[in-house]
Amino acid sequence: MPKPRSSQPEVAVAAERPATGVATVEQIQVLEKRLIEEWGYPAVVLMERAALAVTHFLDRQYPGAPVVVMCGTGNNAADGIATARMLLDRGRTVRVLTVGSSLGELASKQMAWLNRRGLQAKGFSGSESFGQDWVLVDAVFGIGLNRPLKSDALLAIDWVNRGPWRAIVAIDVPSGLQGTTGEPMGAAVQAHHTIALGCLKTGLLADPALRRVGRLWLADIGFPASMIEPLPGRLNRPHPMPPVSPDAHKGSLGTTMIIAGSATMSGAAILATRAACRSGVGLVYLAIAASQREMAAMAVPEAIVLPLPEREGTIGPETVAVLLPHLQRVRALAIGPGLGHSPRVRELVEKLLVTYDGPVVLDADALPRAKEALPGRMAPVIMTPHAGELARMLDSTSEKVQAERLGAGLEAARRHRAITVFKGARTVIARPDGSFAINATGLPMLATAGSGDVLTGLIAGLLGRGMEAFEAACTGVYVHGRAAEAAADSGMVSLVAGDVVDRIPHLLGQPAAIRQPVGDVQLIH
Repeated sequence: MPKPRSSQPEVAVAAERPATGVATVEQIQVLEKRLIEEWGYPAVVLMERAALAVTHFLDRQYPGAPVVVMCGTGNNAADGIATARMLLDRGRTVRVLTVGSSLGELASKQMAWLNRRGLQAKGFSGSESFGQDWVLVDAVFGIGLNRPLKSDALLAIDWVNRGPWRAIVAIDVPSGLQGTTGEPMGAAVQAHHTIALGCLKTGLLADPALRRVGRLWLADIGFPASMIEPLPGRLNRPHPMPPVSPDAHKGSLGTTMIIAGSATMSGAAILATRAACRSGVGLVYLAIAASQREMAAMAVPEAIVLPLPEREGTIGPETVAVLLPHLQRVRALAIGPGLGHSPRVRELVEKLLVTYDGPVVLDADALPRAKEALPGRMAPVIMTPHAGELARMLDSTSEKVQAERLGAGLEAARRHRAITVFKGARTVIARPDGSFAINATGLPMLATAGSGDVLTGLIAGLLGRGMEAFEAACTGVYVHGRAAEAAADSGMVSLVAGDVVDRIPHLLGQPAAIRQPVGDVQLIH
């Protein structure tokens, strides 16, 4: 079967829609219960709206194609059976296969209505055969799955994944995925499209789900905005740039300082500085080891390069006295890219965090001192770790934090009282208060040396420009990903970090990319 694309096309949220909420399974179950018990929505009405959205999607995307609906026994099955009935009413060729023997109450009611239309479901045996023109609708398991799959379910999912389908469309979540973490519970359907119902689930935006979700859509099934807005999670979106006065000058547009680089890693400092210069901030300082000053000044002539005393190619705590007059004038500071791992660097970072009282971005070699230096600091701190760095900060392993990316990002933010940008295919931006955003822009091409340095410089530049810390982090992550997409759109099949920098000015200040909805279903990515 053709595999879903593994890249990450741009986020698409209609401009008129409110911020798109993201919820864990537990949170969405609470919302559904409130909608039914407090608002008086019958559960069957939610199912009918879900089925109508899926039916409209199939009518628009695959008009006239024959459809086989693969159902389990629970509420997700009820959505699928209702979809089959609506397709049948439209004159479509439909087959229904069931996995499991005992339908739940709502699924039984939907099945009875389907039977009255003259269509009988058949129990799945594994011997069924369909042609390449058929679309399969996956309604075996929904978000309630919390246990390893049994043999009959494993057989059914393997059969689905090996089929010659024109497309696989999953209702709410590909069967087999855990809705909160995105981890497969033994196996999972590899969908071409997933239609989330009512609200995005965190598992659909988690790294483990990337190869299985396909294109992600969001169906409006009736959740009031007043229910979605209090959710702590959001799909990441860019924030507006601060306005520019007609009489602006470089001083009024803010100042950022990048403290980075060493004798062997000057490139990291240069990339971060270039990104900061492209952020719209009025003035950028680069503080770097004196031996690297000439090269840095040639690479980024727009920045003011401050040469710092060094020892064995790295700078240390004694440089703070040199920097102090300049620190008093800058609005934001970035520390870390390419500084090196020596004890002197750690002392430098700790002293800077105590001396400087403005917003700070910590990356790479500055992160190991976060544990000791951040408690008690009043000004905002943004940390930008990858999995290995975050694992060390949490005394964990890369495998564990990758398996629970959202939880790990939130824990780091809470423990260190800092905004945490947990970098990855689905970057998590977490606040200490438990709120978060999950980013859906970017491509695998960003997995290249220096791209993290570019992100650090971009966020620091936005802070210097005057953006609030969480908004700067969210906007920087979003634009960073969109820049990679822009490179791909121009025909590039690989990139270096500098290619990302060059595209930043074209994307800053633009709203989230917009795509037209398909019926009641809005394309998310």
